[in-house]
Amino acid sequence: MTGQLIFDLPTSENYNPQDYFVSSSNNNAAKLIKIFPEWHNNGIVIFGPAKSGKTHIAHIWKSMANANLYDFKSNFDINTISINDHCIFDNFDCISEKNEKYFFQIYNDIIKNKKFILILINNDNFSVKLKDLKSRIDALNSAKLNNPDDKLIHAIVLKFFHDNQIIVTPDVINFILNRISRNFNEIQIFLNKLNDLSIKHKSKISIPFLNKFFSF
Repeated sequence: MTGQLIFDLPTSENYNPQDYFVSSSNNNAAKLIKIFPEWHNNGIVIFGPAKSGKTHIAHIWKSMANANLYDFKSNFDINTISINDHCIFDNFDCISEKNEKYFFQIYNDIIKNKKFILILINNDNFSVKLKDLKSRIDALNSAKLNNPDDKLIHAIVLKFFHDNQIIVTPDVINFILNRISRNFNEIQIFLNKLNDLSIKHKSKISIPFLNKFFSF
């Protein structure tokens, strides 16, 4: 038997610190989190494309610092930001230009209260329009999550199968690793499609199964 049966069981997001695999692709970001609270100007910025692990590393720091997480992609009310707590601002590149001036005051108040800020940005070419706010953010230490190396891809694939309660054999893992893209988003698309097909066809994931549905 080259695979195991798959059960369509509920899954949960797993942001355990011990499951965050550090490699050359994300080592700089991991180092910045590790040295907290020795952050220059009370904040850091982490750049990285979708599915690169920003959310995982944010939840690790959220637990470490008992921080609040605000996602600009969710159009939350900016008035709800607590200036008396450490703060994570996810998808910061989604902030509207009209909110930049108000956020600048919030930012200053957080720092004034000796709290810390973690900013997560998807596009490393992103820049806010408000010069004073741009100056504040540019003064923070930053790290970029690069495209995954082979070790990180291996960890991503294993974590996906573990989180989705899917059991596959090592030969299937190696078959996948030798063929999938080295791009975070494309890896996630592939794994989600693989999971959906296995459930739809009530089939185990095996090398013949992969060859049937995918062109590598």
